[in-house]
Amino acid sequence: MIDPSEYEFAETLKANDIKKDIETTVKAVKLISTRYGDKRVMIIDDDKQVFLNSLSLKELVTAYGEDENNWKGKPVIITTESSERTQGKKSIVVKASEKVE
Repeated sequence: MIDPSEYEFAETLKANDIKKDIETTVKAVKLISTRYGDKRVMIIDDDKQVFLNSLSLKELVTAYGEDENNWKGKPVIITTESSERTQGKKSIVVKASEKVE
């Protein structure tokens, strides 16, 4: 049987999709259910979705506050990094930015 929720984040950015930093603004943040539990996803200007990992969430909460509804319209930079935490694999990191209008 087809489970439509499996395709809910077909437009989600993956680390390999990011060739250079993306400067954009937050359109919305939503909570979605996945097979790994509930996850926060940020929608950016071109309606792409980005999963927010704990590092990105901490960065955004520090910069823009705990209420994700207040993040709408705020500038962010989407980049990638490799670390021990990700066993050397590239992962997406979202950072607050003052460069985007």
